[in-house]
Amino acid sequence: MNEMYVLSTRNNRVFIEFVGKNKVQEKLSRFEDLIGASLAYLGISSAGPPLQINATIPNLKELDLTGNLLSKWQDIGAVCEQLPDLRVLNVSNNVMRHDIPELPSLGNICVLFLNNCSITWKEVEVLEESLPKVEEVHLMANKLSEITPAPPSSDATYVKGFTSLRLLNLEDNWATTAWLHNRLPTQGSNCQP
Repeated sequence: MNEMYVLSTRNNRVFIEFVGKNKVQEKLSRFEDLIGASLAYLGISSAGPPLQINATIPNLKELDLTGNLLSKWQDIGAVCEQLPDLRVLNVSNNVMRHDIPELPSLGNICVLFLNNCSITWKEVEVLEESLPKVEEVHLMANKLSEITPAPPSSDATYVKGFTSLRLLNLEDNWATTAWLHNRLPTQGSNCQP
């Protein structure tokens, strides 16, 4: 039989395996083997009991928490702390609190989706310290009206911080972003596949 595949958003081949009911049930019973999960629109409001996530899905690399009831950055950090292999996190359509009393642990995140989260650019800059490996930040539909570059007195030629940033998605915002042209670093990837 010929191999079947679909193309991912990054144009990588994702192979498709056709299996029967028993094989599907067997795979679904082994959560520890999951590398991606979508828990969108399920009413999730916190990270739950400590270490429960890691005990259930320890190898997760991609997590979609779109449209839940998450609002505290500490909860997002607690999820990330329990999933050391997590690289892609989508918390779009969660209305995040504007105060960030302590920085969440987002150290291994390479791709972060914060679309329609009512986040401000100042909050993005605060979170930058927690995102040393981030390469993509998606901020669509946040009504961002002002995106400011680093202060003129600094030597920064890029978006403040974000030295590994390769993509900043600002679609459907109010900001004028002409100054961003050629201000994103073009270095190699910090994230492993």
